Amino acid sequence: MSVDERLRRGLEANATSFHPRGEVRLDRLRRRHRRRRAVAVAALTVVLGSGVSAAWFVAVGGDDGAGGPGRGVEPAAPVPTTPTPSATPSATPGATPGATVPDADWRRTVTRSEARALGVGADFLRDNFGDADRLPLVLSLDGAFYSQSGRYPGGWSVGDRGTVSYDARGRLVLTSTGFGCSGCTVAVAWRIVGGDLRLEDPDGALAAEERLMVVGSWSRQEQ
Repeated sequence: MSVDERLRRGLEANATSFHPRGEVRLDRLRRRHRRRRAVAVAALTVVLGSGVSAAWFVAVGGDDGAGGPGRGVEPAAPVPTTPTPSATPSATPGATPGATVPDADWRRTVTRSEARALGVGADFLRDNFGDADRLPLVLSLDGAFYSQSGRYPGGWSVGDRGTVSYDARGRLVLTSTGFGCSGCTVAVAWRIVGGDLRLEDPDGALAAEERLMVVGSWSRQEQ
């Protein structure tokens, strides 16, 4: 092969394998841009993933280790209230508000020894017992009125009468209209126990004679 032929072929080879310098730089820039873009995308993915996790944690309250999210804050326990003591006086034992003693003839018997134990005077014993040791009594309740009779020394007779009412405590109030003590009142607590009427003086406010004649257990007298 002549020298001219070798030169021609060499020039053709260089021409086909030649890359302009600008093209080479552009290729390098494209590759560098692709690497930076890949790194940026990866970093953004990590950041967004962390942000979503953090947002989820904040939204649901996290896990407090008690078996589920949002259970770390317990509701405040209700503050117990102390009932205010009532200023209303205590009611009659066994009596409901508005209740009244049943209308009936209620019977009991008192004795001379009971009267003496209470400190009743000799004049009262003479006028009410006479020579007897026992004094049968009947308390008759009829609506707004009452009467009390007994077997006194002169025989059965009415010893007292008057009106019936009830106070704020539900106590039975007997107001006399009799000649000896008109306007005198006796207030007693009451209750029905086994069919009997129990009249009581829990405050100890009654005189000895009143306790003897009123306080005690009264049995309903059969008609």
